Amino acid sequence: HYALQLMDHMQKDGIVLTQAMYALVMGTILQSGNWKQAIKLIEDMKTRGIQPTTATYVSAISLCENEGQWHVAWELMQYMHDKDVS
Repeated sequence: HYALQLMDHMQKDGIVLTQAMYALVMGTILQSGNWKQAIKLIEDMKTRGIQPTTATYVSAISLCENEGQWHVAWELMQYMHDKDVS
């Protein structure tokens, strides 16, 4: 996904990535309907030490449900419950 590549370049250039930037990228992913990219975005946030927001998780869960990926949506909900994300 182009937006994720752009964020990689931004970070390499020393730009500090924020939750707001990730929220914008999630918006483009939601429009594309690519649930795998939504999961990748959340994993990328965690790797970079940025806590995904509840809205980020809910967006990914909704996209997974819309794309018939119920097991992935369930795993995200379980993760949120286990990590007390609210």
